[in-house]
Amino acid sequence: MPKSTEFNEATYAQHLNNEITEAFRSLGPPGLDSVPLLPTPRDEADLGYDLGVTARWGMYYFQYKVPQLLWTRGASQSPPMVPPFYRFQVKSDVTSNGCIQHNVLVELEQVRKTEVFYASPAFYTNNAFRRHVFAGTVCDYSVFVKPSLLGMIGEGDRHVFAYDTGRPYTVRAFSQPSQPSRAGFNEAVASTISSLIDSEPESLDSFLSRQLEGLSRSIDIASQNQIEATGPEDEVDYQKIATALSTPLPDELFSLPAEQFPVGGDEPTEETPTATRLVVRAAELSLQPVLVAMRQ
Repeated sequence: MPKSTEFNEATYAQHLNNEITEAFRSLGPPGLDSVPLLPTPRDEADLGYDLGVTARWGMYYFQYKVPQLLWTRGASQSPPMVPPFYRFQVKSDVTSNGCIQHNVLVELEQVRKTEVFYASPAFYTNNAFRRHVFAGTVCDYSVFVKPSLLGMIGEGDRHVFAYDTGRPYTVRAFSQPSQPSRAGFNEAVASTISSLIDSEPESLDSFLSRQLEGLSRSIDIASQNQIEATGPEDEVDYQKIATALSTPLPDELFSLPAEQFPVGGDEPTEETPTATRLVVRAAELSLQPVLVAMRQ
């Protein structure tokens, strides 16, 4: 029988989030900085940057997943996977915003100066988790997987990512196995830094506005593709989908602890600060945005 992690997704997300900033800073070059954009009732002042500051910006989006540990060859991913190995499932149901969540992440990868990853631990016991938290190695013992390794999927399809229990981590997409891909932080994430920051400087306000536009467009495209795939015979409620696209999901559905999210209050409007609207929109997809900057 598969073994589930002894810790939940929210706890893993919180501690990995704490390490990601330092992991980016350790990459260099000098002047590279990063900050997770946390959902709070506050405004852009919490970013640590003035909106008018000019730098080379990039955005990473992480969706945190907890896996199962597979011990036997009876699993459908074996072969080519050799037990023991980990796997986590991709969401293929249509959410309240009218689209398949995974497909939005694949679309989001196309946005300029944007990288998207699933993040999942390569450990499953509470004892191992505590050791990595105290040692600051949760990030080192996690895998980072691009959604595009699997590509677009259909509603209700069963797909998983499977990866080795030991480093260097390699991951494959299933149902039909893909070629193995290196998935450690340095191999998967650090290799993308140069392309993100090798661009003309711009103001933070301009960059965040383009990110919000790209995120919203990715949701719209994935939603429209889902409508077309469904077909008119299924009597799609277009008004309901349009309403869902502009409505944040309830706090309890977010992957990070609920107390980090604004509780109550009005729905974000055009008057809501750009960073707040971006974070709320990302949270609808259980995404953690991390802003990176090269200020030299």
